[in-house]
Amino acid sequence: MSMSQKLVHVAVGVVKNNFNQVLISLRHRDVHQGGLWEFPGGKVEPGENVQAALCREFKEELGISPTRVFPFKKILHQYSDKKVLLDVWIITAFDGEPQGLEGQKIQWQSAEMFKYDDFPKANRPIIDALRLPLYLPITPQSSDFKSLEKLLLQWIRAKHAVAYFCQNQLGRDLYQEWFVRANQLCLKSGLVLLADGEKYSYKDDLSVRGIHVNPEALVMLNGRPVAENVFFAASCHNQEELERAQRLGVDFVFLSPVKPIGEERDRALGSLSWADFESLAQTVSLPTYALGGVSEPDLDEALLRGAVGIAGVTIFNSVSS
Repeated sequence: MSMSQKLVHVAVGVVKNNFNQVLISLRHRDVHQGGLWEFPGGKVEPGENVQAALCREFKEELGISPTRVFPFKKILHQYSDKKVLLDVWIITAFDGEPQGLEGQKIQWQSAEMFKYDDFPKANRPIIDALRLPLYLPITPQSSDFKSLEKLLLQWIRAKHAVAYFCQNQLGRDLYQEWFVRANQLCLKSGLVLLADGEKYSYKDDLSVRGIHVNPEALVMLNGRPVAENVFFAASCHNQEELERAQRLGVDFVFLSPVKPIGEERDRALGSLSWADFESLAQTVSLPTYALGGVSEPDLDEALLRGAVGIAGVTIFNSVSS
């Protein structure tokens, strides 16, 4: 990058409809990255905040006024001719009907249908984050591996994309043994299994495709502990923990407990209301899962409040241990 290049701050809006489809628009061929699909937005003017820029751009380009917006992700990307900071926000509610007011083609599409090469390279982390599953199951604590194996096979058949192998009752050695067996099962399928970052020696195992850490472990980290192509997830309960997770480069967080579930630790933490969840989710640019007492009927509420989905133990556990 030449010394004369300046950072271009861009407000980007990911608009979702009731079918969890995303609104994309086609860039005119005579502009930078022309002929590619994009998530709508535009430059943040000097002295303008990001939300104001989003509202202005969406009114001018699409004829809609966002009414519910949440920070989602910040992406710094260097092109050959410019450096951009994409300030990405999720828009879950808006007034008006989207239309291409600048002659651009627009369409609603599921994130699973997106192709990297159809979008500018800087958009790839947005696509990856949007492809996070709506449902993320967590294994129940079990006294034997056999029941967990049966449950994992059910999740594989159900085509779950990501799950967390949580066994708090196990010591480090037995957890490592069980996770190796479980991960071998999942490697043959499309299910990414998150390892407990405190109990598993993930740095010595290249087959690990994701790790999860709790707030206490976050404090001990000085930087992202895994490569960019390995999921890094964390559990958080308050703004301080969320901000620490963001600084460490976490890919997504579990924010809990949304509802009381009776466990001693969650009783001590207290439960969040949906309004609390929404307020906390707005403090960071992180894909966030609602966790703690949530059930399948809560998905719509979670998405409306800025979550990427819901996570849990009991709602995905149909095999008793």
